[in-house]
Amino acid sequence: MRPKILSWALSITALVLLAGSVTAQNSYLEHGRISFDTGGLLVKGPQETEWAAAAVNALVVPGDTLWVDEEGSAEVELAGANFLRLADRSKAEVIALPPDVFIRGWIGSFYIQRLTRSEGTYVFATPAGTVEIASDSMVRLDINEQGALTVSVRWGRAVVNSDQGGEVTAMEGTRVWMDPGYLPSDATPFNKAEADAFDTWSNDRARLLAQGAQTTPKEVVVQNSTVGVYDLPRYGEWVYIDHQPYWRPTVVVNYVPYRYGYWNYMPAYGHVWIDEYPFAYVTSHYGRWRHTTSYGWVWSYDPVWSPAWVASMRVGEYYMWSPVDYYHRPVMVVGGGTFGLAGLTFSWFGCSYSHSNYLYAGPGYILRPERGWIDTIRALPPRDVYAWNVARHAHHRPLVPFDSRRIAGARDYNPPRSIRGIPGELGRSFSPMDRARRLEGALGRNTFAAARPEMKNPVRTAALGAQRAANTRPVHLNRTEQMYLRATGADRAPSGPRTASLVPESQRLGRTPGLSGPAAPGPGPSIRSGAAPVTGPASPRTNIAVRDMESSAPAPPGSGQFQRTPMRQEGGIRTAPSPSVRQPSTSAPSVRSTPQPSTQPRSISTPGVRTAPSPSVRQPATSTPSLRSTPQPSTQPRSISTPSVRTAPSPNLQQSPRSTSGLSSRAPNISMPSPRSSSGLSSRAPSMSMPSPRGGSGMSVRGGGMPPMGGRRGR
Repeated sequence: MRPKILSWALSITALVLLAGSVTAQNSYLEHGRISFDTGGLLVKGPQETEWAAAAVNALVVPGDTLWVDEEGSAEVELAGANFLRLADRSKAEVIALPPDVFIRGWIGSFYIQRLTRSEGTYVFATPAGTVEIASDSMVRLDINEQGALTVSVRWGRAVVNSDQGGEVTAMEGTRVWMDPGYLPSDATPFNKAEADAFDTWSNDRARLLAQGAQTTPKEVVVQNSTVGVYDLPRYGEWVYIDHQPYWRPTVVVNYVPYRYGYWNYMPAYGHVWIDEYPFAYVTSHYGRWRHTTSYGWVWSYDPVWSPAWVASMRVGEYYMWSPVDYYHRPVMVVGGGTFGLAGLTFSWFGCSYSHSNYLYAGPGYILRPERGWIDTIRALPPRDVYAWNVARHAHHRPLVPFDSRRIAGARDYNPPRSIRGIPGELGRSFSPMDRARRLEGALGRNTFAAARPEMKNPVRTAALGAQRAANTRPVHLNRTEQMYLRATGADRAPSGPRTASLVPESQRLGRTPGLSGPAAPGPGPSIRSGAAPVTGPASPRTNIAVRDMESSAPAPPGSGQFQRTPMRQEGGIRTAPSPSVRQPSTSAPSVRSTPQPSTQPRSISTPGVRTAPSPSVRQPATSTPSLRSTPQPSTQPRSISTPSVRTAPSPNLQQSPRSTSGLSSRAPNISMPSPRSSSGLSSRAPSMSMPSPRGGSGMSVRGGGMPPMGGRRGR
C-alpha cells in the first residue's frame, strides 16, 4: 500500500470511531443511501448494539457495517456518482464517504462503479491488500473465506497493492490475484464474455444508470453531492408548468408524498423519512412538491438536504405532517378539502398522521386524516399542540409559520436510541440478529485480518500457480432485475441519447380525477406498467406476490379505460407560487453503458389547460453524454422484493389511532387525489421495493429556484 494512502486511511479510521457520538454543529455527516435491495441487507452502526433490516432509501453513514444475506443482492449509492454493489454473503464496513471513499471488505463479491464525474479517491481495503479504483471505472472484487482477493477490471483502471508493496495496475479486461501475505500477481487478460449472475446484474445496473442521464432537462443541473437523481427518468417524466421543469411519477397511481414509507430516527440527523419508492429518496430529501390541476403532484429540485421537507406537529397523542412549498407552508391539493390548525391551512389529502405509539411501526400505521379525527384534534387546547422538529439542525428543516398564540411551542421528541431499518420484517422466520449471527458464524474468523504465511521476502501470488486461494467466488442470487423491470414497465426506458421529453401543460391528454368535498374517491397507490401482466415470486418481506400491473398508456377518449377527467376546483384553494429557475450551462460527461434499442418517448397532449404566469426559463445548450458499451453476457431475469403493507389494529382515538367516528380503520388503503387514477382500478398502498439509480451526468438543477423568503440554497 502506498504510504500516502496508508496514512490517510488510518487517519480516517480513527476519526470514524467517533462518528456515532460526534456531530457537526452546522451540517450533517456525509451519507449514502441504499439504492437497490432484494430483502437481504442488514445494517448496524458503530454505536448500535442490534442489527436492523435495511431497505431501499435507508441511509448509510460512516461507521456502518453491511451484511447481505444468502441469495440476496444490494446496491449503495454514494455522493459524487459512486456505487457499491454487494452479492450474497458479503460483508463490508463503510469507513469514509465522498469526497474520499474508504471501504473495508471482509468477505464476498463486490462491484464498484464510478461514473465519469466522480471525484476524489476510492480505496477498498481487503485482508490481502488494498485496491484504489479510478474515476470512470467498474471493477469487481472477490474475497473468499481465507481473505484471498481477485480483482477484475471491466473498464477503467484499478491499482492493487499489498502491505509489503508490489503495486500492480490493472487496466480494462485484466485480472489480478493476491493471497494474504503475498504480493499481487501481474495483470492478466480475462474473457469478459464469461459472466455469472453478479456480472449480468451489475451490467444491467450500469446500463440503467447510463439511461438516467439521457432524459433530464437541460435546465436541471444537480449538485454532485446530491444522491438519488438517477431514479427520476426511469420512474417518471419531466413536464413544463409555467415554463418551469417539474418531475412527476408515472409508474404509481395516487401517489402522495411522505405517506408511503416509515420514519427512522438517527441521532446525527433526526427523524428521517424512508419512502418505499426508489425515486422518492431525492424527492423526499431535496426540493419541494406542489399539486397542480393537470398533473397532480409534481416536484422541483433544490440542493439543500433535509430529513423531510414537511410541516410536522404533535397534536395530542398523534404526530401529523404535510409536505411544504418553498414558503414553508403546507401544500394545498387542488380541488380538495382543507382544515385549519395552529394558524395554518392544511389539505385533507396532503396530510398524513400516526399515533405516537405506532410512529415507527411502518406504513400500515400511517393514515390520511378523516373528518372525525380532524374534529377531535381541532378541539384540542393550544397547550396540547406542538411543532415537531424532525431535523436536528434548524437550517435543515422548514421554518413553518405557526401562529404562536395557537401552539404551545416546538419540541424534538427524540427517542432514547437509534431506530433504523424496516419496522418489523414480515414473512421472515429469523430476526436480523439471528441472520447476522448465522452469517458471522459462517465467516470463520472474527478479525478483519486473515492468516498469513511466515515469509521474509514475499513472492507474487502468481508463483503459487494452481495452489493459490484467490479466484472468482461463486454467487447465488435468487432474485433478478429483469422480472422487476418488466413488471413495472421500467424496461421500456429509452436507451440512446435523446433530448429530455418535457411535455408542456397545454399538450396534456387529460387531467386528474375530480374530487367532491372532503373525501377523495379512489384507492391507494398502485403501479402502472406498459408490459403484459407479470406474476412474480413472493416478496422476501411479505407473502404478497408481484401483482398484475395496469397499463400506463393513456386510453383514447370514450374507451372507458384509464381516461382522466377534469378536476373541479373549489374556491379558496391556495397553490404555491412557482420558484424562479436559474440555468447554468453544462455539458454532460461520457457514461458507459450496454447499448439498447431506442424507444420512442410517449407523447401526451391535450389543449385547453389553464396555466398561471411564471418567470420564463432560459434553456442553455448542453452536450449529450456519450455511451460506452459493456458486454452483455447473459440476460437472466432477476426478481425484486416488494415492500410490506400492514394493517394496523383499530385503536381508540384517545389511546391509539384507529377507532373513532369518521376514522377509517383500514391502512393504508387511503382515498386521495391522483394524477393517474383510473376507473376500475383498486389497489393498496405501496407493496414494492424497487431498484434504483441511474447513470451519471454532470447535471445540476436549480429547478426549484430561489424562494422569496426563507430557506438556504446551499450548504
